[in-house]
Amino acid sequence: MDQTSTTEWRATLEALNRSLHMGIDKSAAGAFQAQNLTTLAAIACARSPFYRDRLAPAMGRSGLRLERWEDIPILTKDELREHRDSILIADPAPESGAARMDWTAGSEGEPLHYARTALSDYVSRKTTQRFMRW
Repeated sequence: MDQTSTTEWRATLEALNRSLHMGIDKSAAGAFQAQNLTTLAAIACARSPFYRDRLAPAMGRSGLRLERWEDIPILTKDELREHRDSILIADPAPESGAARMDWTAGSEGEPLHYARTALSDYVSRKTTQRFMRW
């Protein structure tokens, strides 16, 4: 992911890198998670009909209500397959980087097609690095 595509996410990426390399305390980790969930929920609701409905139980007038997070049903692979077109965001934010389709190997007998962005790839790599250090 090139540097110019991360302008809007710079603070988030820097905080992620700090947490991966040095660790952050529980309070800071919770605030970091809350801020990012709130931002992602707003984007999902604005740009995806499926997520607008799916996240409705936890959305208030001013945005995501984290105390209602567990009211959101867990998305299953079958639902993802069935609703893929209404889940996909046709116009992801430019700071997310290039989008592409990918798929799982189908360990349950059916491959799963899903979208990825350069930003999601970056976060996935960083998360994997952290797991490997543990």
